[in-house]
Amino acid sequence: MKLKKLAVFSLALAAALSFSGCSKEENAPQKSTAAGESTSGEAKTSAASEKGGVTLSFMASQDWIQDAEIELSKKFTQETGIKVDYQIIPSDQYVNLLMTKLNTGECTDIFGAQSGKFDIKAQINVEKNAVDLTKTSWGSQVEPLVADQLSVDGKLYGQPIQDVSSVWAIGYNKQIFKKLNLEIPKDYESF
Repeated sequence: MKLKKLAVFSLALAAALSFSGCSKEENAPQKSTAAGESTSGEAKTSAASEKGGVTLSFMASQDWIQDAEIELSKKFTQETGIKVDYQIIPSDQYVNLLMTKLNTGECTDIFGAQSGKFDIKAQINVEKNAVDLTKTSWGSQVEPLVADQLSVDGKLYGQPIQDVSSVWAIGYNKQIFKKLNLEIPKDYESF
């Protein structure tokens, strides 16, 4: 159990996290009905047309956003009318640009980070630069050890975009294994 907790903790530190940051009031989505719920295709169309001028900006490092996410954002735009403007930054420039944008108050609506509890408080300063996501419908479903790394003073500020609870990857050099006639391990014990 300790090994699993350590693994989840370690992966949480390295997980790409999305933070809602520097949101502008004018970009906040409006409810489509008095009750705040779309109940038919007609209501969805109405909501999409109402939100037609809304664009969410999302800044991420070049390898963090996958093609499937881009396709999903297109479907999101079709259903809601809200556009997603991805600002993909070269990996070697990402952290500096993110910190500059956060420090000048001109950050994107959503931004990614590879961080843990210390970084989100000391560097990203989520209490100032991000939105409290604790009471979202999905907030309680975040793996507890991961949620702890995304929280400051009991408030959740991020959403993992990778499956941090079960992803394990170990790379090996095929040529060396072949040269030394080594068998590729099939389980952790033989590794």
